[in-house]
Amino acid sequence: MFFVVNAGLAVAYNTVLVPRIRVAGYPRLALLVTTTAVPVGVLFVRFSSGSVGMLYLGGALMLFVSTVVPQLFGRVASQNAGHAQEWMVARLRTVLISGYILGLVLYSMLAQLGVDPLVVAAGAAGLTIVCTAGRSFARRLPVPDRRPDAAAGGDPPPRRLLFVLALALVALLKSVDTLRAIYLPLFAVSSGVPPALVSPVFLASAVLELAALPALTRLSTARGSAFTLGIVSLAAIVTFAILVGDQSYGALVLSQAVYAVVGAGFQSIGILLLERTSNGGPGAGASAYTAVTQVGTVLGALLPLAVSGYDPQIFLIAVLLSAASVMLAVALRVNGGRL
Repeated sequence: MFFVVNAGLAVAYNTVLVPRIRVAGYPRLALLVTTTAVPVGVLFVRFSSGSVGMLYLGGALMLFVSTVVPQLFGRVASQNAGHAQEWMVARLRTVLISGYILGLVLYSMLAQLGVDPLVVAAGAAGLTIVCTAGRSFARRLPVPDRRPDAAAGGDPPPRRLLFVLALALVALLKSVDTLRAIYLPLFAVSSGVPPALVSPVFLASAVLELAALPALTRLSTARGSAFTLGIVSLAAIVTFAILVGDQSYGALVLSQAVYAVVGAGFQSIGILLLERTSNGGPGAGASAYTAVTQVGTVLGALLPLAVSGYDPQIFLIAVLLSAASVMLAVALRVNGGRL
């Protein structure tokens, strides 16, 4: 229930709060308040000591982190309006992947030293409060409600269907990502892989994401975000088909090398697709992405419960979800052209 409530809160924050922050020009106060809430929430969770109310309050405060990235994306996009959006998003995504890798390494080190990782996480989150004092966040920005290229010829016709298809596509890819994050380590350990050999595979996959990101960005620039996400979805099918067919450690390593394309692709190109179908700019795209991925997270966590134990058939669910995302990508390409 805690998991579902948090997902609902993240959706609410990004569909109600973030759009208002965007219209207000991403004021520093909003960023300061939301970043301050995160370390406070982490400490509430750490010291809840069985108090359900304190645990849920901590979770609600922690989830304000889901509003920070859309604010940063929107602000950077507004200050760099003349730059290619693909490369701007790719650079921001590179920073996020690097932070993920750093977090994995730090967690491993802290576990070895016996240091409480939540306390360290609260300290790290607290440092972001200091960052908001920088000159880059000093003034509000004029943020258009529509894409700049629509201004010359008037607003484009509503493309609600394309936006809905894009939301569904990103949600499905996120459900696959969540299924992998939760169930793949459990499956690997139950298959006889030592736990110490599982984490390095995830770390290596994250490093490979950094290598895959420039190629995917170039592909999106040349062929469009819908086409690129179709390729990403095909890579997801290959990833989980390998796991269904072979449960060896070598197959695990190979599958996660392929998965680097998926991880790098849907979390960067997905934002571009949502931005282009919503006509709200990168900040709106990041906000829509953050909200809809909560739906995907719940799906990816709950659907495998239909399979008993940690059978390889779990990954058939991921194959089917990925196949559905391919069809959605094709539909977007056919109906929306080069998005």
